[in-house]
Amino acid sequence: MMNHGEHFNWMMSGIGTTSMIMMMLFHIAVLVGGIYFIIYLVKTFSKDKPIEKEVSGVSILNERFAKGEINEDEYKRMKKTLETGV
Repeated sequence: MMNHGEHFNWMMSGIGTTSMIMMMLFHIAVLVGGIYFIIYLVKTFSKDKPIEKEVSGVSILNERFAKGEINEDEYKRMKKTLETGV
């Protein structure tokens, strides 16, 4: 009859040790893969948000001048005011 000590020794040698190492490597691979997958998802969904570009006063002034809403004298005066901050 086999006692528990002999059974334990069989599990910790040969194929038992190899199986334990393979299971540990598998679990580590699954963990690392999960972390990379989460990082991938975060990067993917953060790119989809549109970035609102900041509209400056000068760009609005340029558009108004290009559309013909203001003449050249008004454009120059307003641009000078915007650039000097007065």
